[in-house]
Amino acid sequence: MRVSTFKKFVAIVLVCLFVLVIKDIPLTQLQGVPKEVSLTSQDIIDVNNDRVFGRYIKLETDEIKAVSSEGAVTQTNLEFKLFGFINVNRVKANIVDDSKIYVGGNPVGFSLSSDGVIVIGSNAVLTKEGRVDTLKNSNVKIGDVIKEVRGIKVTSVDDIEKIINDESASSEEIKIKAIRKNKEINLKLKPAFDMQTKKYKMGLWVRNDAAGVGTLTYVRKDNGRFGALGHAICDADTKVAFDVNEGTMYKSNIIGVKKARRGVPGELKGLFLSGKNSQGKVDKNTEFGVFGTIDKESKLIDSKNLLSIGGRLTARPGRAKIRVALSGYEPKEYDIEIIKTNYQSASKQKSMVIKVTDKELIKKTGGIVQGMSGSPIIQNGKIIGAVTHVFVNDPKKGFGLYLDWMINL
Repeated sequence: MRVSTFKKFVAIVLVCLFVLVIKDIPLTQLQGVPKEVSLTSQDIIDVNNDRVFGRYIKLETDEIKAVSSEGAVTQTNLEFKLFGFINVNRVKANIVDDSKIYVGGNPVGFSLSSDGVIVIGSNAVLTKEGRVDTLKNSNVKIGDVIKEVRGIKVTSVDDIEKIINDESASSEEIKIKAIRKNKEINLKLKPAFDMQTKKYKMGLWVRNDAAGVGTLTYVRKDNGRFGALGHAICDADTKVAFDVNEGTMYKSNIIGVKKARRGVPGELKGLFLSGKNSQGKVDKNTEFGVFGTIDKESKLIDSKNLLSIGGRLTARPGRAKIRVALSGYEPKEYDIEIIKTNYQSASKQKSMVIKVTDKELIKKTGGIVQGMSGSPIIQNGKIIGAVTHVFVNDPKKGFGLYLDWMINL
């Protein structure tokens, strides 16, 4: 009887210990780790010291499998061990050099030209039969990005007019290749003959350029690639992201601040002169920011502002800082708190929820405002991400994007 009672007691104790252990392990995060990750040796130490995966999970590297030709990347296995000896997960790991990047925070301006033209509206054509709305009678829609007309690439209104008024052209429907919601589609539209200009017209309002102001996030020391904004520059009318053909990044200056309040977004008012103070060439405009290559003589590079690369494995709730300029050109660090970190196994926006705690920043801006997008988020001496969006109903709070989704674009 005593033996039976003792066995029951042991069983209860073991069950309780098991429940306590399981409760401490963030299973969703553990299973959400991607099959292949890139991190530094210090990242592994930090994750273990800070118990990112609970008190009972320890990260260990397996034996070295291969070394890159440059000796900068070690390929191995990363094991997640329960109690230090039970393997509960294993992923491929690229152990990279603890390289550093130049931290941004500087205001920058962008001038972009699109790869194609964006349809922003229609314009009735005056024909001998009266006014004709060509858009109404076609399957072209506002927001479409026209890439080709009659099989010929177009980048401007002039390109389109030359094609549809070529001597070999006719008044029949023309074939158009366009992008709609990131998908390539084939469309048709019948041009109309304009009695005023004596030319065929498509009857469309189109745009092929855009400009924007935001904040530089980083410049890579190894290859001169920069990242900024943390979100795409979109057409003002259609909200369609520009597919960049070419673009330039300029030095900008903050000339004023519109303070945010509940329900009313604020703004950093920046000014830049297109054609002057060029700092780099833009080649990508994505949902995670604007990217390109910095000019060798750029004034944005400060050799004293080098920080380590962080990311989703090292980011955690707690104190942090953002770096941004509120006047002129020189940025300054301000205190924030990371309220929540979303464990993301694939690239997504809204990686973190942040809250401004710095009294000076709140006094001047009310919190997060337009123009601060791209401001680097710094925690424990590492750049872990960038500011992207503000909560309109609470401007002290907003979203941040993990640096992981920006650094290799």
